[in-house]
Amino acid sequence: MLPKPEIHPLAESHLADLRQRGIEPTLAEQMWIVALCQRVVCPFDSERADLIGAPVRVGGATLWRLTIGAGVWLQDCAFRWWAGDDARLGMAVAWALAHSRNREAITAAASGGAAAAAKTIKAWAMELTCTREELDAAIDELMPPAAPTPAAPAGEGAQTDWQAVALDLAVLTGISVDSWVWESSRDQTLRAYARAKAALIARSGGGYDPREPLEPLSRALQDVAMAKGMIVDAHKPEDGSNE
Repeated sequence: MLPKPEIHPLAESHLADLRQRGIEPTLAEQMWIVALCQRVVCPFDSERADLIGAPVRVGGATLWRLTIGAGVWLQDCAFRWWAGDDARLGMAVAWALAHSRNREAITAAASGGAAAAAKTIKAWAMELTCTREELDAAIDELMPPAAPTPAAPAGEGAQTDWQAVALDLAVLTGISVDSWVWESSRDQTLRAYARAKAALIARSGGGYDPREPLEPLSRALQDVAMAKGMIVDAHKPEDGSNE
């Protein structure tokens, strides 16, 4: 008997996004998204990409790699609110990883202020069924202490303007800003940004071969974005009104 297939969290995320828009994909459309997301996860067949990576389960929670959106919240809010309080900052990091791909939770924590965010994090922590050591080990797996901080794109200052990076990538790749902010790790976004800018510079000054095919990962990302757009169009009411 064949084992029950597992749907990668990336595909689940895209299917959930479609349903939140009021679109229920057909079985064929669901299989299409799953297959395309598998190409994103393994664009080189034998080598897994680090675009999403496998989440880490600990204490009943799922921790993800830090997205740009969650990283901005940590940098601009948590680190400012609780500077010097290592215990509270540690839980804030854990909460950010658990909600890294939940833009509503992150934006609510950013707009609600320190007291409201602290209450939210405490309520989440009370539901954990693990020790602090186990939680710290899970965090270290996703954010190794010895890992160097990614360098800012060429020409940028010490503070990376993530919104500008995402906007540039949206223009250069055709992939939405939200995809870069919430569905891609910071490292992958920086690498994509560097490649895209290098290609743009080469186009204007020579050295770029327009016959060179897109990198498999970039092509796979674009295919997912195009497929979602086609599914949305296919489910539009005939009169053109919004559902």
